[in-house]
Order: sequence, then C-alpha cells, then structure tokens
Amino acid sequence: MVEEQKSQAWWQTMPGILTATAAIITAVTGLIAVLYQNKVIDKTPQKAVQTIEIAGKWAGQVRESSGTTYRLALAVDNDCRLNKLCGTISVSHVPCYGEITLKEVKSGDYEFSVDNFDNRSDKKVCQAGAGEHFKLLENGELFYNAAYSDAKGILNKIE
Repeated sequence: MVEEQKSQAWWQTMPGILTATAAIITAVTGLIAVLYQNKVIDKTPQKAVQTIEIAGKWAGQVRESSGTTYRLALAVDNDCRLNKLCGTISVSHVPCYGEITLKEVKSGDYEFSVDNFDNRSDKKVCQAGAGEHFKLLENGELFYNAAYSDAKGILNKIE
C-alpha cells in the first residue's frame, strides 16, 4: 500500500520558518527604531533631578561706581539647568523685568543671560544677553556682579 504524502502549509517548511522568523525580527527592529526616534524609549541614562544651590527668591541693593544704587530681585527655579529658562530677574531703576537662562557654572559662579522682557520694562534700555553673575557666599548671601558694567551687590534670600 502506498502512503499518500501529506501536504504541509508553507510556514511548516524550513524556507517558510526562516522567512517568518526574518519577518518577525524585521518588524520588532523597526518598532524599536520608531520608539527610539519618537523618544518613547530613551537610551540616555536619567540623572536624578538636583536642586540648584541658589534656587529661591533673592533681593538686595546693587551699587555702581557712579554711586547709583538700585534694587535687584532674582527668582531661580529649583530645576534650573544649563541653557534652560530658570526664572526671572528685575532691576527697579531701569526698569527691566526679564526671564533668565543659565549659561554657565564655574567654581560656584552662576552666569545667566536675560531675555523676554515684559511690558513693565523699558525696551529701549533693557538689553538681552549674558553677563549676570551670582555666587553663593559662605554666610548664605548671594554676591552679584555684572560682567558688562561695574555693578556689584549682595542679595539676601527672601523665600
């Protein structure tokens, strides 16, 4: 008696199994690539969010060599990071009210740039750019100096 050969489905043959396996690998690889590209999966290690040491609200008097004194107020967000908006600054006598961006930190000196002045500001006088320097002193005060002028002062934490 002659036995009849059973016909196999294409996926049960060796070429079918290899083709199916390759298709699954390609699909999974493509899915992972799309997830990385759309930042659903992030391959960079997450750093713990640390509070910046000068975070908070500060205010104090600033003096120029000409004898002009004025009040400066600074608010720095807890999650302030390089090249990100971090808070606000205001200089009463100009007046200038703007947003600050952290540009550089060197040996405890925090340099900010100011931009996005609001409608209380004198747009003819307020200049956008970096050069606002702050350094936390051992006594808890914040030393201020402007790189573009001789203005210097001490700020105290108000919140």
